[in-house]
Amino acid sequence: MRCASICGAVFMVLGGCAPTIVKHGHQFQENDVQKVQTGMSQQQVAGVLGSPTTTAAVSSGQAHYYISSTEKQTAFFTPEETDRMVVAVYYSQFGAVDRIAQYGLKDGKVVNYSKNQTPNSARDESMIKSLFRNLGTKQLGLE
Repeated sequence: MRCASICGAVFMVLGGCAPTIVKHGHQFQENDVQKVQTGMSQQQVAGVLGSPTTTAAVSSGQAHYYISSTEKQTAFFTPEETDRMVVAVYYSQFGAVDRIAQYGLKDGKVVNYSKNQTPNSARDESMIKSLFRNLGTKQLGLE
């Protein structure tokens, strides 16, 4: 009886460490992306893929980006992004699909696209160092 209760407790502890999978953004199938063809209008693409996550102006047209990501989190540890897919639909200046591209985690630098923070151009230094940084330098207009 004791062995069964110990085994049960061990399985409960190990079960609590099972990773949690969370998916964000567009969850479209591969065949949805294949339905998008060059020459289609923005409305036709929206009918297939839905609203884009973000848009941008590029060279002579516009681009719509559809972003999905999958994160895995075990217990209280920081979530780890295990997969990311970005489908970029590039439109010509006339609003027709010019080309389609797919990017993933392996294609480049991981960019946190929803950090909700304003970038700070200030140097990362201590308060004391920033106070005394210009000590001894000639200040213009203070002579």
